[in-house]
Amino acid sequence: MDIREYIEKETGIPTAEVAFTKPQKLPFIAIIDNTEEEGDDFHAQILEHSLTVELYAERIDITIERRLEEAFRKKSWKVTKNRTWLSEEKMFETIYTTNFVEKRQKKMKRGTKEKVTLGSGKLYIKEYTGTLPEEWADILSDIMQEKYHAGWIKGGASIEYKPSMATEKDDLGHIIKEVLTEEEATFKSGLFTWNGETLAKLTSTAQITYETKGSTTYRRLKVGGAGNDDGKQYELLFVHEDPVEGNCYLLIVGRNSAGFTITFATDSATVIDAEFTCKPHDERGTLIQFVEETEEEYQKTYTEEELNALTVAQIETIAAAKGYTLTGNTKPEKIASFLAAQGQGVE
Repeated sequence: MDIREYIEKETGIPTAEVAFTKPQKLPFIAIIDNTEEEGDDFHAQILEHSLTVELYAERIDITIERRLEEAFRKKSWKVTKNRTWLSEEKMFETIYTTNFVEKRQKKMKRGTKEKVTLGSGKLYIKEYTGTLPEEWADILSDIMQEKYHAGWIKGGASIEYKPSMATEKDDLGHIIKEVLTEEEATFKSGLFTWNGETLAKLTSTAQITYETKGSTTYRRLKVGGAGNDDGKQYELLFVHEDPVEGNCYLLIVGRNSAGFTITFATDSATVIDAEFTCKPHDERGTLIQFVEETEEEYQKTYTEEELNALTVAQIETIAAAKGYTLTGNTKPEKIASFLAAQGQGVE
């Protein structure tokens, strides 16, 4: 993105990279953007920014500062702010510093394996009643409601799947057979905003009551007592939104197995760390559902006739998105390679 252009548009204040070439009338803004590239071993897909924004004004102007800070908020840039008086220049210098990561924008279709997933998401928690809707769209409409939004999270989320294998060997030490004996999946996230109802979903012994005295209503949460275990399981839906490359979703069913810690400190906000142990939620024993939005061409299975109707370039694009490595030089050879990777042969 063009940061200088963005800042100038949002604030209406003249903005320059590093410095203006001519004297400027106050107020004005100068930005210094130091960047570092990141990515896989062959591509630079991510740009790490260390940004300094300097606002110069003859007086402290809260209106201008609010416009500038609102521009930061729109981009979710967390800033540090410092102000000083420049006596020789007779002006105030207000300095904002922030670090953020940006994906290099590249036109690509949803579902391609070239997608770079970057950023956090939203977490929804809903009591599990024993079944889930069959269609994914119905699952989303059922749980992606504001009343099930668990709160804003900090530190993102993670899902871990750990299988345990039993290995059988012959007398010479050769592996004869590997058998999956058990599996474990765990979902972790930190809740930055929460209340008593949130804690109740993290605790199997919770009881919530409401009391009113005068003009004040109290929400009272009681936790504890092994005999009060309600046995409830919860649907957890994590939504990573990406309007360009397509959203992706994580769905699990389970209950919090880590308890919680509430810390009241003067120098930091309380984050409730939740750790849900995943339980099977269908007949096949599914622990985790990972769903991503894709283009239709990446979903379907192609026939030889359909591939013949495409150009070689189109076939190669679809193959790359599906993760196929095509061999051969001619179109028929590439089609044969595509069908083989798809699990079909040329008739």
